[in-house]
Amino acid sequence: MARDAGVSPSLIASSPYLRAMQTAEIAAKEFGWKADILRLPSLVPHGTPEAVWGDIRDLRAESAVVLAGHQPLMSYLAAYLLNAPGLIVDMKKSALLRIDVASLGPTPRGTLRWMVVPKLAR
Repeated sequence: MARDAGVSPSLIASSPYLRAMQTAEIAAKEFGWKADILRLPSLVPHGTPEAVWGDIRDLRAESAVVLAGHQPLMSYLAAYLLNAPGLIVDMKKSALLRIDVASLGPTPRGTLRWMVVPKLAR
């Protein structure tokens, strides 16, 4: 479904934890991704959006990064990337969210393009 929406990752990154790596491997297969999946320690469940943003900023050469992580971090990260810390994003398992960020400054200002929950993807 994401591939049909024009998603073509330049990098897939995941929490080093098993379940997230399995999800990233499924995503890699769906996208036809042949390169290694980058393990980012900032994507662990107890990580912070600020730490993930720092890692994303370090990956500035990448045009489209797909992240696989855990709750509650992914919900908090979505709100942080949208510069809306009070926003509650109900990220279900296997949900896909596209946020475009125009600038890699110290504070993200993302634009929500779409979100697909598992029930809609079937």
